[in-house]
Amino acid sequence: MKRRNLILLLGGTSSGALSIGTGAFSSARAERDVAVNVVDDDQALVGYHAPKAQSGSDDTVTNGDRITLVEIRNRFHETQEISLVGVQIETGHEILTDYEVERTLDSGAEEFEPVDVPIAEGSTEPETVDAPEDGFGPGGYERITAEVRGIDPGETVPIAVTVTVKGVSGTGVSAQLFGGTRVFKITGAESSSSATQVTGVKFSGDGNPKIQSDNDGSICASAYFYDDSGKLQQTGFHTVQFGEPLRTKHEFGTDDKHTIIGIEIKGTDKVYPSSNASSGQNVVTEPVDREGAFDS
Repeated sequence: MKRRNLILLLGGTSSGALSIGTGAFSSARAERDVAVNVVDDDQALVGYHAPKAQSGSDDTVTNGDRITLVEIRNRFHETQEISLVGVQIETGHEILTDYEVERTLDSGAEEFEPVDVPIAEGSTEPETVDAPEDGFGPGGYERITAEVRGIDPGETVPIAVTVTVKGVSGTGVSAQLFGGTRVFKITGAESSSSATQVTGVKFSGDGNPKIQSDNDGSICASAYFYDDSGKLQQTGFHTVQFGEPLRTKHEFGTDDKHTIIGIEIKGTDKVYPSSNASSGQNVVTEPVDREGAFDS
C-alpha cells in the first residue's frame, strides 16, 4: 500500500528544524526552507505510538474489542501545545465504528477527556486548518480509538489512518503535519470455544437473565437495555458466570439498574433477545444477528 509523506508547513518566511518520529508512519520531507529530521519516536518532538500492533504486523481481535489506532505524543519543550485537528480512516473503516478521540495532559494518568476532532472515512486530501484554541502540552498525548464490528473469524483487514496535527495558537508552534499514514492489519480471532458452550439465555420477570451452559465457568458478554429516555443502550463486555443472575449495575458496570432485554456473547456478532424467549420457559436458545434484533 502506498504511503504518503509527512509534510511540514510553516507560515511566513521562518526557517528552522523539527524532529518528527516516524513510528509506523512513512518518511518526511520539508517545504519552505524547513529542515525535517526523521528520528526514533523516543527522540521526536512529535511522536506517533501504536500501543499494540506494529507496522506490518497482525493484531488479533474479536468483534466488540476497542482498539487504539494511534497515539500522538507531544515532546516539545516548556509550554508548546499541539492538537489533532483531523483524522482520516483511509482503509478498514468498514469494520470499525464508534470512533473516539481522547486527550490526557499527563502520560502517566489513566483519565482521558473527549476531544472533538473531525473524523473522515475514505481517502481525501487533508485541508489546511486554523490553529486550534487548546491542545496538550509536553508529556501529554491524544489517541484515536475505534470499536471492531463485522470482522469474520480468520479475516485479515488492512487499516490505514492519516492524522493532521497542528500547534495551538499563540504557543510558538506553527507547524501543520499531515499525510503520515499508519498502516497495519487486524485479524479476526477464531470463534471462541466458550461461545459454543452456551445453550441459551433464560430471561426472568425481574430482568436479570442467566446464561445457560452444560459446563461450569465464565464467558465474556454484553447486555442490552433501554435507558430512562427509551434509547437502546449496550454495555461494555464483561466476564460473567454461567448460571448466575446478570444485572446491569453489578455485572456490567452501569450507573443505574436497568432491565436487560438482550445478551451478546463476545466475538459472535449475535444477540439473544428477550423477545424471542419461548413461552413458559422464557429461554432463548438461538441467537440472531445484532442488526434488527430489537426492531419492533
